Amino acid sequence: MKPNSKNEKIVAVKNYFTGTAALDPKRKWLTAIVFGFLGLLFSPYSFSITIGEVLISMPWSITFPILIAMAYGAKFGFIAGVSGSAFYPFLLWTNNGYPNVMNFVILLGLFTSIGIISYSKTDDKYSEILPKLFLILAVNIVSMWILYHFLFIPLLSLNPPFWEANSIRSINYHLLTTFAIKDSVNFVLIALLAETLLRLPLVRQFLGLPSSAKMKLNHSIFIFSLSVTVLIGLILIVLDFALLKTNDHDYYEFLLFVFMVISWGGIIVARIIIVLSEKRFENENELQRACNQIKENQENLNALLNALPDLIFVFDSNYIFLDIYSNDKDSLYVHPEEFIGKKVAEVLPPEVANQSIQCIDKTFATGELQNQNYSLPINGEIKYFEARFVLKGEKTCLSIVSEVTEQKRTELERRVLYEINHGVTTTKNLNELLKLIHQSLGKVLYAENCFIALYDKKTELFGFPYFVDKFDPTPEPHSMYKSCTAYIFKTGKPLLLTQELFDNLVQQNEVELVGTNSPSWIGVPLITPEKTIGVLVLQHYEEENIYSERDVQFLDSVGSQIAMVIERKRAEDELHESEEMFRRLFDESADPTLLLDETGFTNCNQATVILLGYSSKEEFLYKKPWELSPKRQPDGLLSSEKAKMMIDKAIAEGYNRFEWIHSKLDGSDVPVDVMLTPIQLKGKQILYTVWRDISVRKRAEEEIKKRNNELLMTNAEKDKFFSIIAHDLRSPFQGFLGMTEVMSENVGEFSIEELVKLIGDLNKSAQNLYKLLQNLLEWAQLKKGSTNFTPEELPLSITISGCVEQINKRAIQKGITITNEVPGEQKVFADERMLNSITSNLLSNAVKFTRKEGKVSITAHAINGGMVEVAVHDTGVGISEGVVNKLFKIDEKIGSEGTDGELSTGLGLLLCKEFVEKHGGKIWVESAENIGSTFYFTMPVRK
Repeated sequence: MKPNSKNEKIVAVKNYFTGTAALDPKRKWLTAIVFGFLGLLFSPYSFSITIGEVLISMPWSITFPILIAMAYGAKFGFIAGVSGSAFYPFLLWTNNGYPNVMNFVILLGLFTSIGIISYSKTDDKYSEILPKLFLILAVNIVSMWILYHFLFIPLLSLNPPFWEANSIRSINYHLLTTFAIKDSVNFVLIALLAETLLRLPLVRQFLGLPSSAKMKLNHSIFIFSLSVTVLIGLILIVLDFALLKTNDHDYYEFLLFVFMVISWGGIIVARIIIVLSEKRFENENELQRACNQIKENQENLNALLNALPDLIFVFDSNYIFLDIYSNDKDSLYVHPEEFIGKKVAEVLPPEVANQSIQCIDKTFATGELQNQNYSLPINGEIKYFEARFVLKGEKTCLSIVSEVTEQKRTELERRVLYEINHGVTTTKNLNELLKLIHQSLGKVLYAENCFIALYDKKTELFGFPYFVDKFDPTPEPHSMYKSCTAYIFKTGKPLLLTQELFDNLVQQNEVELVGTNSPSWIGVPLITPEKTIGVLVLQHYEEENIYSERDVQFLDSVGSQIAMVIERKRAEDELHESEEMFRRLFDESADPTLLLDETGFTNCNQATVILLGYSSKEEFLYKKPWELSPKRQPDGLLSSEKAKMMIDKAIAEGYNRFEWIHSKLDGSDVPVDVMLTPIQLKGKQILYTVWRDISVRKRAEEEIKKRNNELLMTNAEKDKFFSIIAHDLRSPFQGFLGMTEVMSENVGEFSIEELVKLIGDLNKSAQNLYKLLQNLLEWAQLKKGSTNFTPEELPLSITISGCVEQINKRAIQKGITITNEVPGEQKVFADERMLNSITSNLLSNAVKFTRKEGKVSITAHAINGGMVEVAVHDTGVGISEGVVNKLFKIDEKIGSEGTDGELSTGLGLLLCKEFVEKHGGKIWVESAENIGSTFYFTMPVRK
């Protein structure tokens, strides 16, 4: 592809010299030749720098090939010299024949040597660089000797005038050898000095090189290199004096100084060039490795893409196929050559092409994944595919296509199984079910010709409840003695029949032709868990090999499902007949009547539906008896366990009658008298069940029981009342009468102190009698129902304070402290008289059973439910656990004396319980002997 813009052309040129193209050997040759010719072309010019009186000059004719040598190596440095650069002495000094030849050879050696050194990867190891340097020295010396003896002398003899230049008189063999040695040694010296100078930290920092600590040093070789450098310097001085025979020492020293400055400057420049060249070489290697890696990755990617089961197409925004990856090109809709370069609409069917175009447009527009599902005819079969379109860059997108034929087939097979199983409930009868089975099979297999043959064990004939065929009519029931259908029924195995197999079976006298011959025939047995009930057959009259082994496996697997749904549909039809038989009997029965088997209630009449409160019997049929009952029966047994016991007894004894509690739809219970009778219905044992509603009788029994309990409670209350009158009231009166009798007969004999004590005792007895009579009166009014109940909002603390004042006199006499800790803002909604009675009784009991110097406190706080909890706590004698359980019970006698012998009948606590419950509250006690007691009761906060 040609570059289209100026920038692209610049990039192309740059890549030619610095990119992957520069690694091409052909381009290295071309570059070396071009640069050699340019060196010759620009030989009159040089790169010069003047520092004071010192001129540092580098002719372009030497610079160009040196760069080539350092970049590409010795071979290409030599090529650049031969291509032109080394010929510059002949252009500049046409009269100096021999020196020109010498300079030509020296330049070629120089370019080659620089290429050998700079292109080597030495990693600063002197053990590798020194042998190369001395090898170059030896080669140059030998070259000069060969050049003098085999080129100079013969040329001088052949054409003396050509060599008669001024310079030839001053050159002899020894001088030529000296210059060859000196030039070669000078080159080695420059390299050694460069390595020595680069050990200085300042120089390394200036050039941006790694620290010497990171270099791989060899100290012994380094010291040897320095020694050689010093030795060579001395040798040069001696040679200059001995061979050149100059007496101008000042001039010589000046030249030596200039030589050293130029050498050291050249060292730095040479080293920088070498480092850059090595970096370039490293970059080339990295680039080469990267290119190799990219190539390897591309090969791996191509191998991976070709190994994938998916197809991968590459499109552009114009819907053109750019590329394709497939490991099986024979399975494509068309050959790859017909894809590449063509538009989607030119290759795919219109409907599929339009879908693909829409997906491509959406992919480029949104950048989001797009999905497409389609089918194509390939090799005579319909194949299903799923395509996923993803963006690849800005100008192309990928279509990853997976063949989902197997998944589609599996999905269709699963759907067929579901339709067949679900068809039992959606079809009205067996004929509709078989028609649905035929339609469902046609979604997976060719099923234009289909029949189902069912075997009747009683008649030993095959019937054909479903038969659809292009040629043959529906046959009458017959034995089909040697038909293929009978063969499958007998063997219980599926059969994929070909003409060859049919002929073999005929020869074996296993089958014979029944009906029209068909080249494609497949049949499977219909097997339930108990037996084989028939055969399912599909056939094609026009083509062979329509069916495959996969079809046999599918049809065989679905055959058992078909058999079971047919059996179930048969059972439903039989059940429907049974329902019709018993419907009138059920409808005419006034009692609920049901049929019960192991599955539950299979049928019932309308009386059952009405009794249970359902809208129809379908809502509870096939439920077990205990599923229509509470969890437990009145005797405490689980309904599930007792139901099984009653059913087993009915089956064992032939009849069972018992009472049972069933649950209505609204959750209420209904008692019934159950009669179970085992009967046979179509060869199956069921329980004929009759319920008789005994709710009226049960309500009468419950009413009688309730009346009896109320009567017993009334008698207990009456006995309690008379017991108090006969005992608890008579005893205080006897004591009171005895004291008054003593006082009336002996009043003159008592002192004032004794009279005061007697009168105090009389007052105490009178208060106890009054309290007892007051409780008796309230009790009688409460039981008589004449107690007024007028609750209102009351300040609880004030009400309790009034009760405390009434009890406080007696408390002071016993040294007991009563504390009212009820919050002042707390209110209750209660009858004031009843609240006073409750509080007075509890406070009176607390004082009565608390020892002298004890404490009584009363507290209250709001609780959940809109109630207030009141607690009366004392530090009295406490109550034993046995007595606590008898408190608040009318039929228990719990009377006991207080700490000062005070009378206690327990009637006050009974009144408290009645009054508290009248308000909707509760009363209870927590007590421990010799520690104290706390009586709690609750009252509502508001109406």
